[in-house]
Amino acid sequence: MTSIKTTSIKTISPKMTDPTQAKSPDLQAMPKITEAGVNQQLESFWLPLYGRSLETLREDALLCDPLAVQWVQKIERDWKPYTHRRISQLAYVLRSSCFDQMVTNFLQIYPNAQVINVGAGLCTRLWRVDNGQLHWYDVDTFAAIRLRQQLVKPCDRLSLLPRLITDLNWVNQIAADNARPTLVVMEGVSMYQSEAQNQDLLQALQQRFGCLQVLMDVIHPKFVPPFASLEQQLSEGTFQWGLAEISDLNRWKNDGLKLQVISVHEYLCNMIHYPARLEPWMTHFPQVLSPLLKDSAQIIQLQLG
Repeated sequence: MTSIKTTSIKTISPKMTDPTQAKSPDLQAMPKITEAGVNQQLESFWLPLYGRSLETLREDALLCDPLAVQWVQKIERDWKPYTHRRISQLAYVLRSSCFDQMVTNFLQIYPNAQVINVGAGLCTRLWRVDNGQLHWYDVDTFAAIRLRQQLVKPCDRLSLLPRLITDLNWVNQIAADNARPTLVVMEGVSMYQSEAQNQDLLQALQQRFGCLQVLMDVIHPKFVPPFASLEQQLSEGTFQWGLAEISDLNRWKNDGLKLQVISVHEYLCNMIHYPARLEPWMTHFPQVLSPLLKDSAQIIQLQLG
């Protein structure tokens, strides 16, 4: 059994509210790293990490991720624009927590699985779910993987693949090992691809691995241009695809994709359980908020093959 390590993580006082100030002597000695080549304005790349670091410092934290705190400290950039994005931060934390639980559930059944993290970004999930047996693959652009390589070193159970997600040749670089069940995690990916690109990716995965499971979150088409606001498009990047009804996935089967929906998780609905974190108007109109959140985003667990 091989453990996957990064630089040692010190205990952080829960009274801290700014991850960039929660420094230990070890971290102060580390050289800062830069994010050259990564879009500095792309909120969807930076805010999930910062949101998890802020969450970790809360006394009522929904998710504990000390590695996120460490990475925020180590990456040299201006994090202040994200300080007050509390609704987005809560949404990202709820999404991450739901994905964590779903990955953990899979690993409880298949402890020696290989997990393919598509669009890895600054995801730290591996260190939250690692069971000492899995093999983990992080797939993302060259710039994103280059940044990750400064934060963590590959080992015999962690592989970093610098590839464009839409260049499906990367799929063939991962062994189709019948002894290792395959789980593909697509967190914050499907909405940035067209429907055809998402379908092509699932087909390539099915052709390579035969039988596998996929976890992917989807958004409602109301967030896709031309319906999305200009602010959403600038901060998140341009959304290209949304799913109105789960049953709409059935049309993907027409091209030979063997697809079955195992479960659907409407994680944003949990926001209503944390009224202190919401905007005032949200707490005053729960009858409006609940259906709005229910239809906005979902995590789908798929069986392919």
